[in-house]
Amino acid sequence: MVRVEAECTANGAACPACGVWSNRVHGSYLRFPADVPSAGRSVVLQLRVRRFACGNSGCTHRTFVEHLPGLTRRHGQDRAASGDAGRGRSRPGGPCRRPAG
Repeated sequence: MVRVEAECTANGAACPACGVWSNRVHGSYLRFPADVPSAGRSVVLQLRVRRFACGNSGCTHRTFVEHLPGLTRRHGQDRAASGDAGRGRSRPGGPCRRPAG
């Protein structure tokens, strides 16, 4: 298996609700878009996405997640489309979590 770790290097993102640009990072988390085979080997993409705070006080979204077209879907379960949602890698503490200690 090959694991690829990636993250966006843009200095911010536009709020999907109001369009205001923000570079105030509220946090980040890992996403695992569907596995794809390459040269007969399983390839897992580990993508770190950031959550930004919207600077528009009148906006309906206080925070929002950066969207990476072609890699992520809004409001989507990354592995659900590939039938791989049961692995648990996309949820903290899932069955593939490394044991403590």
